[in-house]
Amino acid sequence: DITGRVDWPSCVGVQRSDDGSEGVLFVELPGKQAAVVKAPLHVASEMFGNVLCSNLGITSPTVRLVASASTEGRCLRESLIKADELRDPAQRKVQAMLAGRPLY
Repeated sequence: DITGRVDWPSCVGVQRSDDGSEGVLFVELPGKQAAVVKAPLHVASEMFGNVLCSNLGITSPTVRLVASASTEGRCLRESLIKADELRDPAQRKVQAMLAGRPLY
């Protein structure tokens, strides 16, 4: 559950997405849990999209912002930096990973 504090140092795997240009990381956590970490250039528009979907009853991942300068933000970066170089934006978007299927 990414709505509370995530134990970032316990991550057991990190994989950078091969698609997209914004540095999407898939983070594997203990207990077969996962989170998606993004560092989008336009975090406000992405957050707006999530809130809009929620208000319209459209399924979307749970999200929250983690400030890079916060204790959790520093822990997140330090825990993942070993596996992948991250840009250092002011905030990171963390969202739950949903099972899905291609639309095509």
